[in-house]
Amino acid sequence: MVGESLSRGEVVDSKNLEPQETNEVGGPPLRRGSPRPRSSARVVRLKRWLWGCLVGLLVLLGTAAVLFRQMDGNQQRLSRQLMDLRDSLQVRLDTIQQLQDERRQLVEGRIPGLQALECDRALEVPDRYVRNVIFTLTGLDTRVYEYRAVLENPGNVTVKLRVMILFFDALGVQIGSAEVSWDRSADLLGAGEVRAWSGSADLLAGRQPEFFMVVSEALQ
Repeated sequence: MVGESLSRGEVVDSKNLEPQETNEVGGPPLRRGSPRPRSSARVVRLKRWLWGCLVGLLVLLGTAAVLFRQMDGNQQRLSRQLMDLRDSLQVRLDTIQQLQDERRQLVEGRIPGLQALECDRALEVPDRYVRNVIFTLTGLDTRVYEYRAVLENPGNVTVKLRVMILFFDALGVQIGSAEVSWDRSADLLGAGEVRAWSGSADLLAGRQPEFFMVVSEALQ
């Protein structure tokens, strides 16, 4: 067939002489499809997305750094303010303590024999027959000042004592008293004898004692 066509002078395209592909079942030849589009567009989109994430992360880190610096600055400023307040408070407390000491000295100097009242502590008393006194504050709704006085007779003869504890407020005004006594059958204190007696203070309602004074009298 080819030879006959050539001999007749027909022009045959050389492409027609190439073998054509057929399908597997011997059907008509398959046509070559157009080449698949490249994935470059997808790669570009992916790169853009990664760059966007990176920029967002950098912005987030920068914002966090600024916030941290601000927080650190605020913390330092608050620390300085707290230190200033603490120093100011300490100065005020020292001033108050100094004023209280000066007031106590004035009151004690104005009334000889006056002593500052302190609880739960043995307070020595400059009295011939009273060695020390211990005060205790009791009660919740009603505050009661209890005392325990240690008496002694340093002399060589038996004496009958009358001991009074006087209570004063912060201004040196007397607000109460307590009489240290015991049973009348045993109210004598022998030579060299030491005896303790407890009781409570009789104070004006709502008044708080700041000072006390012990007054003793020997009745021979």
